[in-house]
Amino acid sequence: VAIRPPRFLKEAGDAPADSSFPAVAAAQILFEDGPVNWGELYAPKLMKRKVDGEEMLDTKFSRFIGKPPIMMSGMTPTTSFYGIDLVAACANAGFQGELGGGGLPTPELTESKIQELVDKQKPGVGVNINMLYL
Repeated sequence: VAIRPPRFLKEAGDAPADSSFPAVAAAQILFEDGPVNWGELYAPKLMKRKVDGEEMLDTKFSRFIGKPPIMMSGMTPTTSFYGIDLVAACANAGFQGELGGGGLPTPELTESKIQELVDKQKPGVGVNINMLYL
């Protein structure tokens, strides 16, 4: 049974023999329009936010969350039980800070730490929780 490749795939023989990087060769094989300049497509650029005119890096992530493209992910135990100050400082500085839920094993403890975080954050700053282990 012959399976036809999706429309965007080229024949494997179309890749140039002198490609020195496997990713370049793969891009040349996979896309009909030839080589793809990943830097032009995905490299961060400078932009000004409409809300306040502040310059920041423009990436898919920063456009999605409306903040600089830096995220401090939830790291149990660092950003859970004893890390409320760290998460609040990150969020108050304008970055994506995440409370690690893995170190908060009971509903009462989780609720108290979320309230502690809310109390330490500036008004309007959201709470982000990694609930992977809850």
